[in-house]
Amino acid sequence: MVKMKNKFFILGLFSLLLVGFVSAGVIQPHWDTHPVNMDFGETKIVNFKLTNSEAQEVTYEVEIIKGGDIASLEQIRYTVPAQTENTIAPLTITIPGDYDRQVQRIELLFKIVGGEEPGMVGLTTGYLASFDVILTEKPVEKSSLVGIIIALIAIIVILAVIILILAKRRRR
Repeated sequence: MVKMKNKFFILGLFSLLLVGFVSAGVIQPHWDTHPVNMDFGETKIVNFKLTNSEAQEVTYEVEIIKGGDIASLEQIRYTVPAQTENTIAPLTITIPGDYDRQVQRIELLFKIVGGEEPGMVGLTTGYLASFDVILTEKPVEKSSLVGIIIALIAIIVILAVIILILAKRRRR
């Protein structure tokens, strides 16, 4: 019984220490079960919210780990004032019209950097935000659509001519 109480005491103490370290975070609008749906040729901005419940400001450094061919950041460093949760880190996603994938994984690493006093050991906290960008089917190009319409009109005209010829032959 005494050993069990000691284990809970150590676990509780460790949990309290962790709460002190986790005082800033990232709120992501998309995740594995809530992907971004986009069309070819479309651009969207996904806003990540950076939070800081510490007594002093923190600086995040953002790195695109996956999906850099379609995703870009306006900047890579964001300073978040103390006790706030409204700093926005916008990620711009642009899908080219000739993109060759239907699903693209996006992964961003948000690291808290700087702020350590000289001679002190600093712990860096990192957050990995990831989600999928799912693309709709490629649209039919206008030139292909015009060709299909012209072909359909030609078929209708040919069928009309054939029907007229057959109707004249039956009257004789």
